[in-house]
Amino acid sequence: MNDFNQNILKTVLPFYSNIEHQNHRKSWCKDKMVSFSLISPKERFLPFQIVRPLNAVTSYTWQLFDAYTDILLGSITFPAGQIETATSGGQDFITYFGTDVFLTPYDCGKYYIYWSDGTNEKWSEVFTVKEFDDSTLQIYRKYGDDTQLRLIDLTEKRITT
Repeated sequence: MNDFNQNILKTVLPFYSNIEHQNHRKSWCKDKMVSFSLISPKERFLPFQIVRPLNAVTSYTWQLFDAYTDILLGSITFPAGQIETATSGGQDFITYFGTDVFLTPYDCGKYYIYWSDGTNEKWSEVFTVKEFDDSTLQIYRKYGDDTQLRLIDLTEKRITT
């Protein structure tokens, strides 16, 4: 399965191993006519999982970019314990659960995340940060037709099919 399809199937906020995969929809994501976007509250990001080949490196670079300008806004500091690395089947699964809030909320806007471990690089899909009450936020994943939905439990250790 290629990187693009793997991310669509496995995670709420997809990450791509090539910036061109992320950019293929960037103008579509920024267009004012778009009726769909990935929406994230200001206090936390959508949960995600990055899959990489087995690697001993556990120190990561996390950076936030403005999706309109591609300007680096700064490094991301996730709340303690929110990034977990697990290994299975010769791969590492780097997971952000999105359950704890950031010390300083992010401004509303369209962003993407850049991740690196010094060898591998990934870029997230463009997402929109909005101000809203996320205490009732529930994230579902669609299977097959519109009647097949699964609630994603943000405490799961792996986001699986």
